[in-house]
Amino acid sequence: MRLSSSSSTSHIAGYLNNWDIQTQILDTAMKKIFKERNFKPSDCNLICTEPYFNFSSTKETMNEIFFEEYQFSAVMRTNPAFLSAYKYQTESAQRLSRYCLVVDSGYSFTHIVPMCDGRVMSEFVIRLTVGGKILTNRLVEIVSYRANPRRNPIVREYVLPDYADVHRGYVRDPSTEQPTQSNGTLSSDQTRATQQGYVLRLNNERFTIPELIFHPSDVGYAEMGLTEAMGYLLSERLPSAVRPGAWANCLVTGGNACFPGFVERLRLDLRALAPDDLPVNIFKPNNPQVYAWEGGALLANETEDLKRFLVTRAEYEECGSAQSERRFPVS
Repeated sequence: MRLSSSSSTSHIAGYLNNWDIQTQILDTAMKKIFKERNFKPSDCNLICTEPYFNFSSTKETMNEIFFEEYQFSAVMRTNPAFLSAYKYQTESAQRLSRYCLVVDSGYSFTHIVPMCDGRVMSEFVIRLTVGGKILTNRLVEIVSYRANPRRNPIVREYVLPDYADVHRGYVRDPSTEQPTQSNGTLSSDQTRATQQGYVLRLNNERFTIPELIFHPSDVGYAEMGLTEAMGYLLSERLPSAVRPGAWANCLVTGGNACFPGFVERLRLDLRALAPDDLPVNIFKPNNPQVYAWEGGALLANETEDLKRFLVTRAEYEECGSAQSERRFPVS
């Protein structure tokens, strides 16, 4: 199946907006899974994650597809932070705490999500614009400009007469200019690039690009950086009873947490903002990108915990989508 470049993704800015593509993806995945394992959707339950503050119309459509089209026995829809916090509080030494602060920094955006007793405190969630997509686009822009700098079309080069070959000065045509080396020869790097492909050298981009997560104003985003937003949430917005537990249980997930030194930088900045008498603990899992999935796998094996959040097909058919939403742990 070949898709046009204008409709090659089912999501825009992290939210589902093209159901035609999404249903094709779901059909392909479901057929493969059910064929390999030889069972039907009506024989199993489904745990599905969705973006924070998802649209109501999207939620209703997801319920219709899972219950009415695929006929799943029961469904649980939630946010990634819920599954990450469930795994963290189940396996961590800090699991006795009622509170947890999840930093989910992924491709489309970054969310700071406080958790209380396994539930998302939706009224205190903070969303930051900067995610992996903005970082990638910024890197492409910088590297492309450095490799092929744009000439100002207004500036023209005036060639002076040398009275040997040129007796009158003139304005050089930009289209006839040829970039040359001062000695007329190619460097070893250029020769190697010509023979083996393009050589791309990264300098300070290795740390200036990830720095945008902490200082988005560097590229024109009028919002707080990650550390400042976390400090504002932990020091001012959250109820005073929640703050000590949240400071002591910060969980960092998402692909951007894989940057070298990311957690160390975050820990130093937060320690400077936190009260002296409160401990600051930041936990990064071995694989932050799939930590929410691991939490879902753990929850699927805990039958009693899972039953609290599942909505069966019979309940959906009787009560409808609006009633079912009250049981799902979503923001």
